[in-house]
Amino acid sequence: MGVVALEGMQFYAKHGYYAHEKQIGTRYSVDVYIKADLLKAGKSDQLEDTVNYETVYNSVKRVMETSKNLIEHLAHEMLESIIAEHDGIEHVRVRVTKENPPLEGDVARTFVELEKAAKESDTSSYGDGYWEARGKY
Repeated sequence: MGVVALEGMQFYAKHGYYAHEKQIGTRYSVDVYIKADLLKAGKSDQLEDTVNYETVYNSVKRVMETSKNLIEHLAHEMLESIIAEHDGIEHVRVRVTKENPPLEGDVARTFVELEKAAKESDTSSYGDGYWEARGKY
C-alpha cells in the first residue's frame, strides 16, 4: 500500500455562492491524497501499474473549470471523478482551499477537506477519521 499525492495544484476560478464571487473569481489550491497498491508499479516500473498523477490532475482541472456555488461541492465532484476514472484506488482525500474568501475580516484562506473510500456508496459520510488520519498520509 502507498500514497500518490498532488499538493498545491493552483487554479484561478469563479466559484462561490454570491454573484460577485462568480464575476471576479479568486485563487484556489487543491491537494489530493490517494491510497492505492503501488507495489506492482514499484516492481514493474510501468505507468499502467500505478495511479497516473497526470490523469488525476486532469480530473481535478475539469471540475475546477465549471462554476460551482460551494467548495464542498467542488471537493465532492473531485472525489467522485477521481474514483470513477482510476482503477486500483482504495481511498481518496481532497482538500480545496479558497484564497481570500469574501468575508468582512482579514482571512487568508478557507478550506474544505473530504475523504472517501473507493468502495463506499455516494451516501457515505465524509470526513470519518479526519483527526486520526492527520499525519498518517
